[in-house]
Order: sequence, then C-alpha cells, then structure tokens
Amino acid sequence: MNPAAAGRGNAMKYVRVYTESIQKDEDEYPLAFDLLLDDQGKATGDFYMLGLSGKPDEDGQCHPFALIPDGSIDYGASYEKEDERWWKTDLREKKIEMGAAFKVIDQGDEYDYKIVKIDVLSG
Repeated sequence: MNPAAAGRGNAMKYVRVYTESIQKDEDEYPLAFDLLLDDQGKATGDFYMLGLSGKPDEDGQCHPFALIPDGSIDYGASYEKEDERWWKTDLREKKIEMGAAFKVIDQGDEYDYKIVKIDVLSG
C-alpha cells in the first residue's frame, strides 16, 4: 500500500513522535519517528517510515534510519557490522499516544522507551 492510498476513506494523521529511554540511560539516544497513523492511532502502511536517533539540538549527534513494516530499524549500509545496522521495535504494534511504552532491541539488548511528544504534521 502506498502512503497516498493508505488514507482513502479513513481518518489518517501524519505525525512526528518523540521518544526517550524509560531507564534514562545516558548512553541511549532519544528516537524520533515520522509515522502515518490509522483511525485507531496505530502506525499503518506496508512502506518504510523514517526516523532519527540522537540529540541534534544538543550535541549534533544524530543517525537517520528507516522503520520497516516488520518492525526492523535499518540504520543503512554505512554500518559495517550487521548487528549494529539492524535493530527491532514493537512500536508499530502500539497505539501512538503520550506515555505509551514500547521496546527497542539493539544487538540482543532490550530497552524500554516511551512517547514524550507528538507533533501532528498533517491530517
């Protein structure tokens, strides 16, 4: 399904979701996702969505990624090691709302994140 077709007949929103580690681990960067939401408030569509990990406003460190429909996060071919390139998340299975918790798996380690801000970009 392409993004334009995804919204036909449904109340769709395009949002930017800001998240942070629940553990407040300084080594864990916040994550931001651009998501298309269905009328139930869940990420929808069988296409890649984009995101960013890091603190670009604070230290300039940020890393773009693609969120794949199966929940995989791909940091791109510039990562030499496959286990650094590919992460996993259950965010696409969750209702996108303030405070919602979700998991991120990085190199076998599991981290808990929560949604701290949602900006509606369209819809």
